[in-house]
Amino acid sequence: MDTQNYAQAVVARAIPARHYLCMDNLAHIRKLRGLSQTQLAELVGANQATISKIESGEGNPTLSMIRRIAKALDVEPMQLFSLGQLQQRVLDAMDQIDDPAKR
Repeated sequence: MDTQNYAQAVVARAIPARHYLCMDNLAHIRKLRGLSQTQLAELVGANQATISKIESGEGNPTLSMIRRIAKALDVEPMQLFSLGQLQQRVLDAMDQIDDPAKR
């Protein structure tokens, strides 16, 4: 397996599919803006249940939905994701690799 494919496999193991698009910062930013899930849903043209599922990591938002949410909250789309958590998952997965050359 070449280095790029190996790295992709490590990242895939680090990020369970259910959490791949989990926008961990969404609820925090929404609350900082003083919005309820229902209010945010109205701003982005969705329903409250959709926002709830996205916040909990159970929903699978489209890129369009991510952009609409970011615009409604006046943030960049990447700010909705917890990149620190993603980075830690990747580092933890890399620590499990015995061969330093493959890290």
